[in-house]
Amino acid sequence: MSAHLSTRDIKKYRSKAVTADEVRVIESHLSECEECRRSSLNQESVDAGYELVKQSLRSASQSPQPHIAYEDLAAYVDGRLDAIACDAIEAHVNACSDCGTDVVEFQRLRDAIRSDESPVSAAGPFWQRTAFRIGLEALAALLFIVVVGWFSFREIQSLRAENEQLRKAVSESEPAIADMKSRMDAAGLAVDRGSTGTGPEITLQLRDGEDLVTIDSQGALHGLESLPQGDFQAVKKVLETGRVSLPPVIAQLGGGSDLTMNGNTDEPGFSLSSPIGVVVETARPAFRWTKFVDAADYEVSVSDVKGKVVQRAKVSATSWRPSTLLVRGRIYQWQVRAITKDGREIKSPRVGAPDAKFRVLDRSTFNEIEQARSAYSGSHLVLGTVYARAGLVDEARREFRSLLEANPESQVSRSILGSLNRR
Repeated sequence: MSAHLSTRDIKKYRSKAVTADEVRVIESHLSECEECRRSSLNQESVDAGYELVKQSLRSASQSPQPHIAYEDLAAYVDGRLDAIACDAIEAHVNACSDCGTDVVEFQRLRDAIRSDESPVSAAGPFWQRTAFRIGLEALAALLFIVVVGWFSFREIQSLRAENEQLRKAVSESEPAIADMKSRMDAAGLAVDRGSTGTGPEITLQLRDGEDLVTIDSQGALHGLESLPQGDFQAVKKVLETGRVSLPPVIAQLGGGSDLTMNGNTDEPGFSLSSPIGVVVETARPAFRWTKFVDAADYEVSVSDVKGKVVQRAKVSATSWRPSTLLVRGRIYQWQVRAITKDGREIKSPRVGAPDAKFRVLDRSTFNEIEQARSAYSGSHLVLGTVYARAGLVDEARREFRSLLEANPESQVSRSILGSLNRR
């Protein structure tokens, strides 16, 4: 910027037609250049400042303890009020520190004016001289402008602080606003297209928690745009095919929980319930089996794929949880022996039957599941797809059953759940 502000810069500054960066530059220059500061403080800015002072005083007068008007304080300092008014002001000033400060400032102003004396000439008293009167009036005007400018500066600083707080609040609200807009768009998608007759036809519509998920005739999936691309495509494939895809390890585990693991006897036997042919999320899964009528106790053993027993316990109930953690990412097999009161042992699975295998979820996939559960807790469709992809069949079945309950007329929801039950 040049040595002094141009007339155009000053006019723009007065009319508030400058940017935030220009305001900072101009105000910095005005704080250092007295000549430009005088030029900027013309009668219009003085009037505006005076009006601001009046508004501030008017607002203050509505508070529980109103302040005394500046005009009355000035009259009090000049001795232009009667005794009753002076007593009232003095009583208020004793109780109000703000008004007391203002009185002190007015007294300083009065003393400064009185101390500015010039030599007296024979032409007449100095206070009658034109030059003295002009100088006195200029000094009073300058001091008034300084006071108004100070109040204006405080108001500007306050407005800037409020503006910054508003910007911060808006910035923090933007994610929630975007999420709400996405939900509103998804909820109104089918209705809008039905009423206007424009856009591709909706071929699939599911209520998923608080959201509405749709697929149009062009194959576009709506309502889950915030999903990562991998999860988005996986969900889309489930809806398009009506079935879920399980990881290859499920086939390696040998079938699934619908496999009957009977005992090795023709007498009424018992069978293992879970976990069988699935991936389990916890490293301390619960093992369950059916009751054998003549059993006094049960012996449970868990082995690795090489047949080495890693956990063993003798219990009387039909369920058991290991005392120590199994290793994540590994495949295990397990069996139960029912021991009768007369010493007989009935084993499940029976000799020659497939082993009852399961796999403990690996650490990396476990972390992904935790993140998905936190981000999409309200979506049965997304969680069911994520669980199935990790091999957590029981968890996936639970989510897709809830999806069917929310959409009882949906053949797609019924088909997805059926693909898990038929495996």
